[in-house]
Amino acid sequence: MTSTDAIAVLVLAQPNRPVALPVGAPSIDITIGAVTTSTWASLFMFSITCYTATVYFSRYGKDQTAFKAVVASMWLLTAVDTAANLIWAYDWTVTLWGSIPGTGLLPLGFYVNILCAGLATAINQSFYAWRLFIISEGSYAMSGIIIVSAVSQLAVVLWALTVWATHSVLFKDLGIVL
Repeated sequence: MTSTDAIAVLVLAQPNRPVALPVGAPSIDITIGAVTTSTWASLFMFSITCYTATVYFSRYGKDQTAFKAVVASMWLLTAVDTAANLIWAYDWTVTLWGSIPGTGLLPLGFYVNILCAGLATAINQSFYAWRLFIISEGSYAMSGIIIVSAVSQLAVVLWALTVWATHSVLFKDLGIVL
């Protein structure tokens, strides 16, 4: 980055004056725009999760504790993910307004989003494997493949998060784990 680029990055946004982006910086559409859009989608999906969990607990309150734990964990993961999206969007659209966040370090919300997705996937696949085991009258082969897949996916997610966190990765460097 040249000194001219550094000065352009430090210029704060003002009405009717666009922020000058340094050469090679990603556009606002694929950084702030993507986070803002995904936050709205996350809020919408969270409302569906809240409604579904409410209906489940009101209609099936006498279900097994394992079923209730799965539903409660999915609701909790969705709540944490949505909160992380809201914080990330607020940081980029208010706290860091005028800077170029797409070229900076990954925010905490990114790590939380990836972790929640990995955990939700592993829990859902494990629940499916358990139900398949019961329906198939004890087929270890089918259930085992799904469990191995769920554990493997979660291991890859945790490994990628560790690599990104320990290498101070920029958004442009996310491919380091590929």
